[in-house]
Amino acid sequence: MDIAPLGGRFGTFDGQLIVVGSTTGLIRAISASGAVVILNPDSPVFNSPETLVFVPLNLGAGGSDLEGLYSANWPPNVLKANANQFVGFKGDAIVMTEVGDQRISRLHWNGSAFETTVIGRSPNQAEEGFFLTPGMLNPGGSCAPQEQAAEHSSLCWPHCKDQGPRRQLADPRDGKTRILQRD
Repeated sequence: MDIAPLGGRFGTFDGQLIVVGSTTGLIRAISASGAVVILNPDSPVFNSPETLVFVPLNLGAGGSDLEGLYSANWPPNVLKANANQFVGFKGDAIVMTEVGDQRISRLHWNGSAFETTVIGRSPNQAEEGFFLTPGMLNPGGSCAPQEQAAEHSSLCWPHCKDQGPRRQLADPRDGKTRILQRD
């Protein structure tokens, strides 16, 4: 499940929670008021869909080789697909299945209907996935891009200066207030 990005051209569903049923293959949009709409009633995703994530609008903007899609490739390792493989899919949903042909599909709003296109296959069983974006690599925003590419500082954030305001948010894991996000 993921939130359709605002400005992502996902029909009238931008900003809504989008989920996929692992047994039905139906993709649903859930609004803030709780209204549910099935987006693919006539074309369910087959073979046990496991992951639904949106291609971030800023994917690849940081220029780091670390940006891209990461997914558990069960059982042996982690699957990584580079950001450049998703350039034409920004704002679209990527759905990965875990059995059968382990397809990776793109769900795209063409202006009048949703289209599902198989864009690849996982070598093994895909389990959960996420896109690593510039904001995740550099959440404080105080590192220069060349620092990100340097030796072991590819993940720049441990080396960034403590700059900028932060927000204290309740940690969903235990409800305790922590500094979890910078503005």
